[in-house]
Amino acid sequence: MDRHLLIVGGKAQRMGRTPAVRPNFPPPDQLASGQFAWEPADEKSGWLYVRGPIDDLEWSVRMNAVAIESGNRDLTFRNLNCRHALNDGFNIHGNSQGLRFEGISGYENFDEGFSAHETSQCRVIDGHFWGNDNAAADVGESETAYERCEFRESVSVDVLFQGGWHTLRDCRVISTGAKAFSITPGLFGKEKRRTPVACGLTNCIIRSQSGALSPFVAIEAAVDFANCELEGIALQIQNCNTSAVGSTLDGQPLHIGR
Repeated sequence: MDRHLLIVGGKAQRMGRTPAVRPNFPPPDQLASGQFAWEPADEKSGWLYVRGPIDDLEWSVRMNAVAIESGNRDLTFRNLNCRHALNDGFNIHGNSQGLRFEGISGYENFDEGFSAHETSQCRVIDGHFWGNDNAAADVGESETAYERCEFRESVSVDVLFQGGWHTLRDCRVISTGAKAFSITPGLFGKEKRRTPVACGLTNCIIRSQSGALSPFVAIEAAVDFANCELEGIALQIQNCNTSAVGSTLDGQPLHIGR
């Protein structure tokens, strides 16, 4: 998959690469301290070049920290910290129903901290997701409910929904990446059937910490805000069914209508 993470002193270095953007590595003689380059020798091996001390390094080889396939029912996961996977911290697939996650964290993974797919159904309570490409990305016809969760320091999007039905309650989104939110219809099944998307946000704080406006993008979605505070956020809402009750944008009442 051409994904590589070098852990330097406990912190992941991805060399500016994401699942969607993979620039070439610098030549080995142009690496700065703490940087690395990977040169494949064949399909299964290659050379790793590192500039700097090599006594506190780790090399990621795990694809997912927690991977759940179809058919699982009524499982509870507590107090798991999932980091430095080459795909997701928590990777949920198939028709897995009644999954509950409490006190978990997914951080510094190459792709997502948490990702629900297909028709999976998940409830996440007191979760923390940071330093991933996307903090959370739920797609297909998945159903997810996040309570008292925090999403931050993402490279691309903090919260991404492509199809499905999703809620956030008492959550915080601290955006420093390209987008705070992306809510769009998805594609599902072999026939790539278009799936609608809906998102309800209650008592949430969504804030940009990048020094620039962080986009909140919603296209052909149902989006409802209740008692939310948005700060430094650029709303980009197109062809949506929306409402806002008791919510503010930069301290002013948030006015969006159906």
